[in-house]
Amino acid sequence: MAFPRSDQPLLNNPKLAREQLPCSDYILEGSEIKRQKCYHNIVAEYNDIVEFFIVNFDSDQHPIHLHGSFFHVLDQGFAQLNTTTGLFLANNPNVECDEDDMKCVCNNCKTTTKLVKDTTIIPSGGYLRIRFRANNPGIWMLHCHTEPHLDRGMALMIHVAEDRLVPTPHSTASQTKIHNQLLLFLSTLLLLVVVRQHV
Repeated sequence: MAFPRSDQPLLNNPKLAREQLPCSDYILEGSEIKRQKCYHNIVAEYNDIVEFFIVNFDSDQHPIHLHGSFFHVLDQGFAQLNTTTGLFLANNPNVECDEDDMKCVCNNCKTTTKLVKDTTIIPSGGYLRIRFRANNPGIWMLHCHTEPHLDRGMALMIHVAEDRLVPTPHSTASQTKIHNQLLLFLSTLLLLVVVRQHV
């Protein structure tokens, strides 16, 4: 699945984004162009405790970053590596995933650390457990900080206390459109100036 891009700020109507681009409960196979685009999101009430258990059975490690809050790193599990060569042997043995239900559980996970961060690594072949209190109203992104991964949709939005959001002024949408048109005009003008200087 891929995270869709929006030409309007999500704060204008966060519920509409969820309704128009709902996510299914499964991952589609196939080329990236044909992937389903949907709006990955979690909705949290004010002061909720939000916990993520993120499994990474991929060959890449992923630096995961949260906007709008810090999180506590509860646990981090690593792949099994060859003690001599350091080469990958197997995914973390504590994690069991049911591919039919797309759900994973951790059998022997323990809270081993209480680091407070806004970015940390999900190790290749391992997992990460993080927790934070949803006490900063807004729409915040949790995403991979590797740019090509983010471009392919490795992100989700966390809607915190939507009932406490300050309403967006009605003029904002038209101002955003005018601002985008002005940027396009200025970038075109700059390109023309650069071309004329080189002629």
